[in-house]
Amino acid sequence: MKAKKFLSILLSLAMAVTAFAAFTVNASAESIEDNAKNVISGKTNSTTLEYKYIYGTDPVSYKIEATSSGLLEINFVSRSSIMYLEVYDKNGSKVNEESYSASTGEIKNGCKWNSKMEKCVGKITYKLKKGTYYACFWRPSNLSAKYGNGKLSVKFSFPSSSDSSDVKINNLTLTMKVGDKIQLGTALSASTDDNVAWKSSKTSVAKVSATGLVTAKAAGTTTITATIGSSTQKIDIKVTK
Repeated sequence: MKAKKFLSILLSLAMAVTAFAAFTVNASAESIEDNAKNVISGKTNSTTLEYKYIYGTDPVSYKIEATSSGLLEINFVSRSSIMYLEVYDKNGSKVNEESYSASTGEIKNGCKWNSKMEKCVGKITYKLKKGTYYACFWRPSNLSAKYGNGKLSVKFSFPSSSDSSDVKINNLTLTMKVGDKIQLGTALSASTDDNVAWKSSKTSVAKVSATGLVTAKAAGTTTITATIGSSTQKIDIKVTK
């Protein structure tokens, strides 16, 4: 990211008016990017927003890699009397929130915890395009911010290649004619001819030897599976006359 652009964005935030109150961040653009923690979609992260009297706090920042366009959902539990949150793209431009709600406390002019419960539990959503983003949390520099221990628990949900719903791998399909033979190999860890177990789901269509040699026998389809330990690889075989 361009440091000068990002820094100018941060300095201008003192004049910004959004769902959160105007504020000043005591941090450079470099510290936000360099100190950002990489996050995994759906995994809970915990930290403490340290309070520094008068000067407030440096943001705790998280790096988000969205592999496609979609919705970013941030669920958090804050034990600071007031907490601020902003999301930026890699160029330092602010991303406006789509919606926000709280089950405990209040999300208005900052995330404020209920004085009785001493915590704020909330959810904020953003629409993202594919790319890199930074979510920044901090406590403001005012007297009320000294209350609470500053503990923060946050979970980010966003489009990610690590999501099982986004990763769908189809088996490779090979076409053979009756009587053809083909030698298969594997990319399984530490695989050798004598420790890989080979299996055909329909031996009447094609059979496979202990070394991975496939022989086409009749028209139809079958799946050849190579197994070593708990790892497997599969390949579909289509046999024609």
